[in-house]
Amino acid sequence: MDRIARTYTSFASSVSTLGRILLVPYVLSRVILQFAHYNTLNVLSYTKLFILYHYNMILMINGAREDELTFQESWEQKKRFNVVRTYNETRPVAEDVRSWFESPALQAIPSITWQRTAYYYERYIIHAPICTLRRLPFGPSKTGSYLFDPHSTSTPSADKDGQLLERESRFPNSDAIRDSSRVIAPRVRSDFTPKSYILSSESVRQTHDSGHLVSQTVPIKSPSITKLFEQPAEAPPPSPVPIPKEQHAIEDRPIKSSDSNSSFFYKIRIRRKNKPQDPTYGNYELVRQAIRDCLPKPDYDDGSIGPNMVRFTWHCCAHFDRESGTGGCNGGTMRFAQEFNDPGNTGLHTAKSYLDQIHEKYPWISFADLYTLGGVVAIEAMGGPKIDWKPGRTDCPDSNKVPPMGRLPVATKGTEHLHEVFTQRLGFNDQELVALIGGGHTLGGCHVKFSGFDGSWTPHPIKFDNEFFRVLLEDTWNFEQVPLTGMPQYYNSDHSLMMLITDVELIKNPTFKYWIEVYAKDSELFMRDFASAFAKLLELGVNRDPDGIARTKI
Repeated sequence: MDRIARTYTSFASSVSTLGRILLVPYVLSRVILQFAHYNTLNVLSYTKLFILYHYNMILMINGAREDELTFQESWEQKKRFNVVRTYNETRPVAEDVRSWFESPALQAIPSITWQRTAYYYERYIIHAPICTLRRLPFGPSKTGSYLFDPHSTSTPSADKDGQLLERESRFPNSDAIRDSSRVIAPRVRSDFTPKSYILSSESVRQTHDSGHLVSQTVPIKSPSITKLFEQPAEAPPPSPVPIPKEQHAIEDRPIKSSDSNSSFFYKIRIRRKNKPQDPTYGNYELVRQAIRDCLPKPDYDDGSIGPNMVRFTWHCCAHFDRESGTGGCNGGTMRFAQEFNDPGNTGLHTAKSYLDQIHEKYPWISFADLYTLGGVVAIEAMGGPKIDWKPGRTDCPDSNKVPPMGRLPVATKGTEHLHEVFTQRLGFNDQELVALIGGGHTLGGCHVKFSGFDGSWTPHPIKFDNEFFRVLLEDTWNFEQVPLTGMPQYYNSDHSLMMLITDVELIKNPTFKYWIEVYAKDSELFMRDFASAFAKLLELGVNRDPDGIARTKI
């Protein structure tokens, strides 16, 4: 078998020029389609920005002109985001050749086409047939991880055990992790400085409703944010400041205990940190635009912080408990260390840092509203449905309303756990459960350094669609462990995609599988059902008065 492989590799490499010439029409068509897609997006983006900035936004923010982005700056951001959107395939290529697969300029199409033929020829003409041979019954050897790196000095060869030597080790260092489907390079955001949080290496523990203090194991220890937005315990309460009636300032008074779970509610003053004459006050479209502008980050993960933003919003709401009425997004408790330190919230500092800086620019919006609006805007920006979002949530003045930790779903459990979290605690039915999980897992992926899991659920992790359901049904999933952490998860046959245990459990349950099959075939229905379920998630724990303001429970 090894002799056949070496003979074939030698022959295919000797006629590579001819093979690449034959691939030119195929690759050229793909390059032209990508070029057309990218420029169409640019035309649409430019038209939208032109109308927004020249006929609406500039007139509204004359009083805050020093804070606004110029039209040219926004246009450059949109173009960078469109580059990411048109780079819509995950390829096992080295970092220094990733630019070959970005949308090219018109004059660069011929050179880019020829460069890409080298990738398609080596992967599908040389590498793929050898992999097929080795999977035959009489070929017991296994293939190594494939990585296209034309600048590498080493070449694939067969060792004494019949295995292909990898060009590089699977995990060359802790900053760059290479697997069989992709390259995860160190992410550096040169245009953003995170907020200066106080870090501590103390272990995180959670208190369950039973009162027992239980440690939760985190595969790779990450620093915890321990004093985020913490207020002095003995600080005197601020004296009341009269606020105009038109700014929703309402005197404190109790609401009847029959309103919800025999608990008392109090109307609290909405504290406005900005001047009353702030021209941006109440203009949520400006906040939406600020969120949209911060999403494209070519040097971050898959090129966008959108998936991280959606996960942050989900975690702000997902600790609601309908039996006790505690938790949920109202109160903005995610800004406190007691909640943000939940082991399930690791990796969410990116979205939170950006949203907190947006709040510094528009301090009149509550954290509770901003943290939920972030996920809504991110979903819409990545091609998802328009989600019904209403403002009016208020912020807790201190951390006393932070719910107990340990309520977030655990990825290594089964159907019973999903029902416990989504049905019993949050109040979703099976259809809404499947829609929410599918919508969340069609975006982004898992990272070893945060959760211990590794990989993306779909080939297009920054595009919102129903691909999660199709991939879950159509691919073959093998139960394995993440090499660095030993965490259990599922990989598809070529290790290009992953699924969590809870994901695979969905297709083992007849009711869940029915909705997975429905959504895999009907994208429009999935979009509608997800928008409805996500809007319901945003209102968990939100009790609105007739004026639309949601008071915090005490």
